[in-house]
Amino acid sequence: MRGSIDGDNIIYHYLRDELIERDSSEGRVLIRRMIHDLSIWLPIELYRRIPVLLPFVVRDPSCRKSVNKRREEWGSCDSRGYFRDDNTLVKSIPRRYKIASTNRFYSGRKLAKGFVACHVWRKLRGKSELGSRNPMSNTFVPNLVWLPRQISKLTDREGSFAQQYLQALSISIFKPVSLPLNRASVARAIWKMLDSPKNMTIKGTERRGLNFFEVSDEGIQNRVDDLLTRIATIKKRGGRKLYCSRYLKTYVKLPERTKISLENKLSKYASSMV
Repeated sequence: MRGSIDGDNIIYHYLRDELIERDSSEGRVLIRRMIHDLSIWLPIELYRRIPVLLPFVVRDPSCRKSVNKRREEWGSCDSRGYFRDDNTLVKSIPRRYKIASTNRFYSGRKLAKGFVACHVWRKLRGKSELGSRNPMSNTFVPNLVWLPRQISKLTDREGSFAQQYLQALSISIFKPVSLPLNRASVARAIWKMLDSPKNMTIKGTERRGLNFFEVSDEGIQNRVDDLLTRIATIKKRGGRKLYCSRYLKTYVKLPERTKISLENKLSKYASSMV
């Protein structure tokens, strides 16, 4: 109500009204500094081994009863066979990992409350669907970053300086990485769907001092093994549940042509993991 201030949102409103709306050079410097110093990225080696972490998952907030006002549908499949998630699976990805950072507030710690799993590219080039609705770009490693909540709101503004800087930073981190041939073709196809911000240059100094989650070689291999097992579960159309028992119950009811199409895509991707 009038005369009251919400302390949880004051930082966002200050940044939006004083820095973004005025779009001053001083404001842009501060935004760059905050995003550079406070963003947390998945490690480059994880990208090299698994460019798309969950190729059978799409974001669909309407799967939750609180949104659709009818029934809980999290984990059911959509008409194409993909697992409907409200970002729960994405948010859980780095939960067990510590942060490697020169920032004393981050170094050696794990995420707690107040951080948001963000999609760096909200929209895809030449497509009407959002990046999170596409099964390949939804969990594409360069498209995921974790930010403090109030800063994440700035990057949600389509075409904003904050969003474009985040995109340019992701490109500078991941696009030059050399991938094995079979995975490189997957990554190239996804990069083609992502616009590169214009007139945005990442300085050499900005490529240093970034924050990454620490994932050991064993941890990465465990992720590969888990992904292959879950793809095998989909192809078998039975056995262990896929995060949720709703998935296979709804998946088996799809037309055979739809199931074969999805299983062929997942088999092709799985073959690039070995």
